[in-house]
This record gives sequence, structure tokens and C-alpha cells, in this order.
Amino acid sequence: MKTSERTSKIVLVLRDFYGLGRYPEKDPFKVLISTILSQRTRDENTTAASQKLFSKYRLSFPPLVSASRFL
Repeated sequence: MKTSERTSKIVLVLRDFYGLGRYPEKDPFKVLISTILSQRTRDENTTAASQKLFSKYRLSFPPLVSASRFL
């Protein structure tokens, strides 16, 4: 079995066991922020805090073109 086939099979097994992620957010930057918040809180608190944070502050990662000057 090829490595890519094994990887796909492992991902499917893990997805079946754990389910899909809890974050409804699709923006990778917001998922990252939520993940950082989740380090010291329960999932319920993380979700509530993330939603409150994102509704109060319009957080978004700047486009790569404008961020490239800082790299």
C-alpha cells in the first residue's frame, strides 16, 4: 500500500472515531486563534470566547501580498 493510501485510510479512521472539527469557522487564521485560546479552556468556553472575540473585533489575516513585506 502506498503512503498516500495509508494516510488517507488513517485520516478516515480518525475522522470516524473523533468526528469532524468543532470549529464552524473556515478561515485558517480564525481557527488558529481559536486553537490558541483552547489551550487553557474547555471547548464550550473556547467556542464562546472565540465567537465573542470575532464579533467584537473584525479579525482577519492580511492578504499575503501585503504581509510579504514583513517577512
